[in-house]
Amino acid sequence: MKAYRTVKKISSRGGLLLEALPFEEGETVEVIVLAPAPEEQPSKASPVSLKGKILEYIDPFEPVSDQDWEVLG
Repeated sequence: MKAYRTVKKISSRGGLLLEALPFEEGETVEVIVLAPAPEEQPSKASPVSLKGKILEYIDPFEPVSDQDWEVLG
């Protein structure tokens, strides 16, 4: 069974519109509507700006040395 997941908002009239689904015309599909768990719902807090947060880059374009990789040692 193929599955496709998307998040949509219910319209003011209680409707839901699904478009551009990855299925063939005429194909039968099963539709299950679930409310996301509270931890999956998008946060309503405003996004945090990262402007001015970076203090310094040290040699940002220099290659990483093999000595810097603990997994290789």
